[in-house]
Amino acid sequence: EMDKKMRAHALYALACSHWQKLPDADKPLATKFFKQVINEYPDNEHAAWSELAIIRMEHIVPAGEKADYASLRKKYMALFEKYPDTLPGHEGFVYLLSTYVGSFGVEEDIKKGLELADKFLKNNPDSPYSSSIWSLRAKACENLDMKDEMLRSLIMAVNKKEIDPTNPRMENSGAYWEIATTAEFEAGDFLTAKKYYQLLIDEYPQERRRFAAILGIKRINELLKKFEKESTYQ
Repeated sequence: EMDKKMRAHALYALACSHWQKLPDADKPLATKFFKQVINEYPDNEHAAWSELAIIRMEHIVPAGEKADYASLRKKYMALFEKYPDTLPGHEGFVYLLSTYVGSFGVEEDIKKGLELADKFLKNNPDSPYSSSIWSLRAKACENLDMKDEMLRSLIMAVNKKEIDPTNPRMENSGAYWEIATTAEFEAGDFLTAKKYYQLLIDEYPQERRRFAAILGIKRINELLKKFEKESTYQ
């Protein structure tokens, strides 16, 4: 049994090496090994990952070419429905959603993406990929001019994000900045904007946007004082 697991893993790794080999990836040979994993070890976790990899190879096309989104959407959804409670199934759903949300202004597709995101998050609130889904939902809401929902989605994306403390590139300063500026300038939620400006200041003292965050809080405080003063005269 252990030999089977190791062989499935080895074949999968071999397939990935041919797919991602630079500068000359060999997709036909990679596909051959991915299919070998699927056919010989259908119950192994690498079979699901291999199915996802084959779809990804179709999705990632050279610059200037356009992927067949209609075909890809069917394949990603079929993968998710086949493996609904697995990491490859959920990762495939993220790529499925990206084909709708990144539809370059096609409103019908973006609305469909929002619908799919909401259904996924309702059924899989604690998925390891929920942060990515919330981020894509935020993008859909931005494109549909749903500013309050965009802000809520950005906050949820941060709340669901799993930070690896050993990886210095995984951090929240950019997300805090996006939430704060969206809250201030798009949604008009000044208290939320102040909260996330302050989080950026406190957690990332060396961040290049720290001074801008300080100015943001000062700007909001002055605006709130003005509102308060105007309301007392009414």
